[in-house]
Order: sequence, then structure tokens, then C-alpha cells
Amino acid sequence: MLPVTRTRWLGGALVIAVLSLLSACGGMFQSEKRGLPPTEQTRSRVQQTLATGWNAASLGGASFAEAMVARSGGRAKGILLVGSFARTFSEENGDKPGEPLPHFYYDEWLGVWVQVEENGSGARMLLYEDEERTKPAGVIESTYPENPDTYPQTYRYRYEILAGWRAGSRGEHVVTVHSETASSMQYEYQEGDGSQGRGSSRWDERGGEWSNRYESADGFWSEDSGVFSVDGSGRTQSANSLGYRSRFEYRPDGSGEGVIEGPDPGLPATITWTADGRMTIRWADGTVEEFNLWEVWTGDGEGETEPGGSG
Repeated sequence: MLPVTRTRWLGGALVIAVLSLLSACGGMFQSEKRGLPPTEQTRSRVQQTLATGWNAASLGGASFAEAMVARSGGRAKGILLVGSFARTFSEENGDKPGEPLPHFYYDEWLGVWVQVEENGSGARMLLYEDEERTKPAGVIESTYPENPDTYPQTYRYRYEILAGWRAGSRGEHVVTVHSETASSMQYEYQEGDGSQGRGSSRWDERGGEWSNRYESADGFWSEDSGVFSVDGSGRTQSANSLGYRSRFEYRPDGSGEGVIEGPDPGLPATITWTADGRMTIRWADGTVEEFNLWEVWTGDGEGETEPGGSG
């Protein structure tokens, strides 16, 4: 039996990645419709801009968490990463301490049956649609250095999924651990819906930076980048095919502020958020709306917006 600790990232592993939901812009420009109230299209596009940047930032920021696990040396047997899904093989089962994960099981996060194999330089998950293992559904595999005491170290993750919840997904992530305090990652992926992305990130004892590009099957694209310090302060910038550009600054206590500009009514809009997750958007006509940052991120609850008057 293969003992295992299971670690999953759903939408981002780090607080920095969570805050980066507000991933934003560089190069500012003025809306030709300044002073007009926002339309439903404006609100929808602003939400799409924020959500896309948030997700992309999560992928970039995850390299720090991956490198931390990779550096566990003899305790870690491998990392299997598929976009927002990740599983870490180590000395014990994190879900049920003391109990190993069976070699063959049904994975509720992928929606397929999984056969786990391991060798001296990596781990592999053979996927099947059926418990009888007669219908292959892809593979997820990782390779890692046999000697964890020398640098640089390279950890490579490749996946191709043919069935289940992530059918049509494929990609590759390469994490390089340069030293005890420095790592970097490059990745590219494609989803079953035709969307795709690529990016890179770098982290060391002072902080890190990331950049990425996302493209959907319908032609929408978004480019994001950011720089953060270990105290949580930093800045992000982004641009997308909707003509939106924005810039945000982050404070160590988790609060921050920024601006989104674009061609639609209601812009430019200023956005501020507090350390406890309350976000305020002031539209170009002076009206104000308030959001719960974490509800927007998770999609929980109705009434995600609460009109706050016309400050």
C-alpha cells in the first residue's frame, strides 16, 4: 500500500493568491463615458475581469506552495498537480492519519478511477472510466530528482485527462528549486472547453513575481502580472480583450486599493477593500456598491452586491 498525504488547491493555495483575485492593470486610460452610471454589462465585465485575474494569479502563486512541498525531501514521494487539483504523496494520509491511500480508488475530484504507481524517480496515476479498468481515461505523472540535497532540482508534472470532470484537460508544470530559499515555475495548460493558459512565477526569501496569459475558446484573453513581498504588500496589473486595464496596490494587513478603467459606462471605477474582506466599488457617477470579497471569490450566497448609496 502506498502511504499518502493528500493536499488540494481549489482556486489558490496562498493568501497572496487569494488577494490577487483583484489582479489588475498597468498603463491607464480614460473612459470616453466618464460620469455615467454603470450598466449591467459594465458590472458583468468588471466581475469577469476580476474573476479571471484571480484564477490566473492563483495558478502563478501556487509555485511557492509546490516548491515548499518539493523541498520536503525524503518525506515527499512526489506531487501530482492538475490545475487547481493537487495531491502530495508522503509518509502518511492527511485525510486519515495512520492509514495509507489504496493503490486503486475512485477520485471524487477528478470523477474517474485511479491506479497509483510509484518508482524511484516519480509517481504516476493511471486514470480509468470504470472500476474494472477496461476504459483508459488518461494519465497524471510527476518526475522528481532522486537526490534532494543538490541544487538545482527540477520537478515536472504532466497530465492528460480523457474522461471525468476534467475531460479534455492537458498540461505541464515545471518547478525548479534553485536553492533553500528560491524557486520558480513555468506552466501551460488547455481545458476541455478549449480555453488555455501559460505563465511563470518566481519566489525567494524576499517575495516573488508572476505573469500569465489566459485565452478562452470564444476569443477572450487576459494578461496579468504581479509582484509581492513576504509581508503581503505588492502590486498587480492586467489588461484584457474587453479593453479593461487596472492597477492595484496591496498592504501587509490585507487591505488595498486600485482603479479599473475601460470603454464602458460607469468607468473608471475605484475599488478599495479592507483587511476583513469588505470591498467597495465607487463608479464614475459617484454611486457606491459594497461586496463581501470572500463571497465573490467562492460564489456563495445571493445578493453579492449591496448598494451603498451615492457617497
